[in-house]
Amino acid sequence: MEALKDNGIAMIGLYGMGGCGKTTLAMEAKKVVEAQHLFDKVPLVQVSSTVDVRKIQEKIASSIGYEFPKNEKEENDRAQRLLMRLTQEKKILVILDDVWQKLDLSAIGIPSVEYHKGCKVLITTRLESVCTLMDCQQNIQLQTYN
Repeated sequence: MEALKDNGIAMIGLYGMGGCGKTTLAMEAKKVVEAQHLFDKVPLVQVSSTVDVRKIQEKIASSIGYEFPKNEKEENDRAQRLLMRLTQEKKILVILDDVWQKLDLSAIGIPSVEYHKGCKVLITTRLESVCTLMDCQQNIQLQTYN
């Protein structure tokens, strides 16, 4: 929660072994930040090992109440539209759950902190290396205890 409230942190990585509760914690964080009105919108998208950019774009768009034009098929065009729509939100937290590899956020349409100061990204992953590759400013390891 401290990292989510810190305006100096734009990318947060939550990592740990499968089944340790990363998704549950991300969903709980979503509930808390929505209840406290820390962000205007909080889309949470399941990514998984096979990255489907169109599906990620659709889920983010639908969770913020945006629809792509029916005739728009190109990922790049959709990314530009999504980027423009996301920058209209004053504060937005995008949660990308179950990330297995480095994602090109700009190819999806997620603005960088340089482009939109009010955008924050939280990823959950099994691999600390994904946090490093995604340039997370704060990595949080979730451990399991017996």
